[in-house]
Amino acid sequence: MAKLLFKNIFGADIEFFKTDEHEIVGEFLSEWVKLERTISKLASQYRSDLTVTGQKLPPPSIAFKGLTGMKIISEKISRDIDYFRVIRNKLVHGKIEGNEIKSDYPHKIQDITKIILNLAKD
Repeated sequence: MAKLLFKNIFGADIEFFKTDEHEIVGEFLSEWVKLERTISKLASQYRSDLTVTGQKLPPPSIAFKGLTGMKIISEKISRDIDYFRVIRNKLVHGKIEGNEIKSDYPHKIQDITKIILNLAKD
């Protein structure tokens, strides 16, 4: 849309260039969303244990701590999730720059997601 608007106003095309930094940030956030969805899926199996009345589940950022307290998620995985949650929050709130996201972070989050997904299947 921005490209079309620019062309209509200035009569010229504009190009946007993706950098490796943008790719890594995009992958990081995409993998984070998948992880949160997977945590929510696992949490839904323990709804009555994670909620007072069995109604709405807490957000994934709270649910994984409850699942850790119940010994469903290991302490190590919980620490890893918390580490990446802090990175994600710093990134989206402008406390760190995209170039501070290491290239292996998306893959590490993907590995955590697979572990949580396996727990959800049991």
